Amino acid sequence: MSILKPLLRDRSGATAIEYGLLLALLALVMLAVLNSLGFTLAGVFDTASNAMRG
Repeated sequence: MSILKPLLRDRSGATAIEYGLLLALLALVMLAVLNSLGFTLAGVFDTASNAMRG
C-alpha cells in the first residue's frame, strides 16, 4: 500500500488529461456544427440550382 500512496497523490498528468478532454469536446462540437451547416448549405445550393433551372 505504501507504493500506491505517492502514485495516488501525483497530479502531474492531470493537466494533459484535461486538455485532452477539452480537445475531444471541442472536436465533437465542431463535428455537430459542421454537419448541421453542411445540410443547411446543401439546401441553399439546391434552392439556387432549382431557381436557375426555371
